[in-house]
Amino acid sequence: MIAKRDHGNRMIGFLPGERAERFEPSTTFPMDLTQHPPRSPRATLGGFVLLPRFLDKARAQVAGTLGAYKLGPDSVLDRRLLEFLGIGLEPLLAIVRAGADDGVLLRWIRQTGAAHSAEEVQAWSSNWTQLLAKDDPDRQAYIGKVLEATGLPAATTTVFDWLDFDDRQTFPAAPRLPLAFLGVGSVGLGLARRYADLGHRVSVVARSPQSASVARARAACPALEVLSSGEGLDPAAVVFLCTPFAAAGEALQALGSRLDGRLVVDCTNPVGPGLTHGLENRGSGTAQWQARFPKARFVKAFSIYGFENFATDPRTVVGRPPVMLLAGDDAGARQEVGRLVASAGWEPLEAGDASAALHLEHLTLLWIKLVRLGGQPATTTWAWLRSAFAA
Repeated sequence: MIAKRDHGNRMIGFLPGERAERFEPSTTFPMDLTQHPPRSPRATLGGFVLLPRFLDKARAQVAGTLGAYKLGPDSVLDRRLLEFLGIGLEPLLAIVRAGADDGVLLRWIRQTGAAHSAEEVQAWSSNWTQLLAKDDPDRQAYIGKVLEATGLPAATTTVFDWLDFDDRQTFPAAPRLPLAFLGVGSVGLGLARRYADLGHRVSVVARSPQSASVARARAACPALEVLSSGEGLDPAAVVFLCTPFAAAGEALQALGSRLDGRLVVDCTNPVGPGLTHGLENRGSGTAQWQARFPKARFVKAFSIYGFENFATDPRTVVGRPPVMLLAGDDAGARQEVGRLVASAGWEPLEAGDASAALHLEHLTLLWIKLVRLGGQPATTTWAWLRSAFAA
């Protein structure tokens, strides 16, 4: 692989004999495994389980932040992965140092490593996903006592179950907040499912708790609780505003004084005819809600992408945390939402006060034009790239 800098001092990776512009500019995003775990062993890249986790550890090794994790020859799973891929650790680390992202690394692996059919990759990944910890020959000497001590059932605990458990024990999760959703259409349901998977208590505040839309949402997200719009909210609950923009005012009004002091994540967008700004650029929707409900704390977030990106960890799609822009008047509220955003796999970036949400709403219109009209994949996301060579 050859690495060159573009005019923004970013690294562009390309393979010998290929045109450089075939690859996106890439950068090594921060990977500090003394502060958080690598991706789950279940995460896949090119069909390979373990590969995203291995690449996270490789980036941490380059950054000097591997912590207690093991890499390459020191890790049984890494050795098995490298053998199956048919690559060496040092050549791959050289590419990681050049700033290659997951896409570039996967293409390098496919071109220089062992040739495998899609069926072979699927079978290999499936075998590892299903392997019980007690049946792993590299762990049989000690895993029985470890599982007994932790309370994990030996009959069903897989190697990946054990690794995920160990990650959670090493990096205890942040406190789980109750989250109340106004609207469980495509956006609200996706976010509810994601945060339920992360251990949050999720509920929908509905005018008609017995409606077909609520029933569909509960079928897709069994953890979803249902509250009527007249019921009280948990004092700590964060409200997610996920209704269509035209219905948002009525939904907020129904909560009345229960919004006082409440953190509200505004996921709505005012879209007008012909994909124009629905408020004719006079201000953002977030600023409008903040003015109408001044005792609440509104922060625009989860608004610049389509619903397809919200139900799962976005890092498993693009190999790095995509950026999630935030805007709101209350600095403390922005920080709180930033922590929620980061916990779901996004990189939070504060854009400013509620007036700045206007620019986020225009970014949404651009995304719609690129994806819904222009044919780009629905998993298209924005990235925040910083120079790897900045002082």
